[in-house]
Amino acid sequence: MTTEEFLQMVLNGYVTTYRKNNWHTTERHLANWTHKDLNFFIRLGESLGFIVQLEMNYEYPRDLCWCNGIKGDKPFLYLERENKDANAVDTIKRMFEPAANTQDIPILVAVFGEVTKETLQRVKNTVRLNVNENQCFLVISWPPENQDVNDDDIVEGWIFSRRQETRRIARANMDKGGYWFMYFDDKDKGWTAAATKARG
Repeated sequence: MTTEEFLQMVLNGYVTTYRKNNWHTTERHLANWTHKDLNFFIRLGESLGFIVQLEMNYEYPRDLCWCNGIKGDKPFLYLERENKDANAVDTIKRMFEPAANTQDIPILVAVFGEVTKETLQRVKNTVRLNVNENQCFLVISWPPENQDVNDDDIVEGWIFSRRQETRRIARANMDKGGYWFMYFDDKDKGWTAAATKARG
């Protein structure tokens, strides 16, 4: 299994098990949303045998890391979670800053709540410019609450590497009890290759 295939399975699991987060529509504070997403990656990382660290790196804290090593000090995956559209691009830039010391971390993940199409495009361009040949980057993006969409809310997953870019779309909705769930509908084409632009 390649790293890209592994991240495809991560996104697939994020979607198909989202109902287990028990995120209710009355939980309006965005911190609740962040908490639910972090819990998914905590449970998954621990199930795979990683040591999960929150706010790792005192001088340059990271939201979440899966770590190897006896001391749990060798990050394999580094994740940032951000809800504000205005902070999305800066979050990506911060993940690649030299002081962040992430060039040797194989997997980077960013989960965004409520980002516009325009911001998502800027996020993707920033990742393309910075991801190195030994890394893969997963972006999960929810649309803004007030963005017009057809039927349910469209949630996008993007995987970037030097080899390829792939995308998959899921839909989010609420059940009759007010709890959020996600699914791939009958229009789902699975993971599709995106046009890869030349990188410097």
